Amino acid sequence: MSTAVKKRSSRGTGRAPAFTKGTLFGLAKELGLSPEDAKEMAYSLIGKDSLTKFTQKEINEVCYELMARKDAQKRRPNRATDQQLYKVRELERLLGWDSNPIRLAKFVEKYYHTPTLLWLTPAQAAKLIESLKSMLARQQVEEGEQNG
Repeated sequence: MSTAVKKRSSRGTGRAPAFTKGTLFGLAKELGLSPEDAKEMAYSLIGKDSLTKFTQKEINEVCYELMARKDAQKRRPNRATDQQLYKVRELERLLGWDSNPIRLAKFVEKYYHTPTLLWLTPAQAAKLIESLKSMLARQQVEEGEQNG
């Protein structure tokens, strides 16, 4: 047998690229996410509480999600960014509205005249975030007064 037959080429094997944690953070940075936001997104996608526990397949899955969001952001001009939508969802969770998704949808429809979050402009999304932050601050003050 010749040595050419024994050696196998890695080209054309159809294997998916092996992404690293650095790739994950690089893609997140391109989307404008902080490292903490990137970790939170990865944890919520995979369901594990530490990046060190992620398998290669799970890291790849998170990186593919980040790439899809990056591509979607390019195709959605004049729409709220993924970072803005993430912040809205985070505030929704902190307000306790995540158990009733219709509540945020109706709020957005009433005050921003938009049937879905994805149709918000960046300016509308920024105003929504500030509105939700104010509501959260009032809620925390009221809870403090009740407990104190």
